Amino acid sequence: MMADVEQGKKRLFFVSETAEYTTGFSLSEDVKICESIKLYAKQYLQDMTTPFVIRGEVKYIPSNSNQVLLDPNVNLLKRETLEILIHCENNTIGLCKSNLIIRHEM
Repeated sequence: MMADVEQGKKRLFFVSETAEYTTGFSLSEDVKICESIKLYAKQYLQDMTTPFVIRGEVKYIPSNSNQVLLDPNVNLLKRETLEILIHCENNTIGLCKSNLIIRHEM
């Protein structure tokens, strides 16, 4: 994910100093995984400002009606691209917010 605020030439980036974050996970019943990812901002790509957090939620819903197993030795993979909108008040990075909750049901 990458975003620029033209007026201040500010760039948002993750703690790894990259503008993109990719993660994978596997779900099973009674297993919960929680991960917090901080997003930072640099002005003129020099100074780091206050971080804020984007949260994601994954929900496992077992259902006998929609379970289909074709080959137990094959790993199923599904990828989606999610665009995230970040709101900044008066183009001030310290006032940036993303009230994002990601819900993925299986």
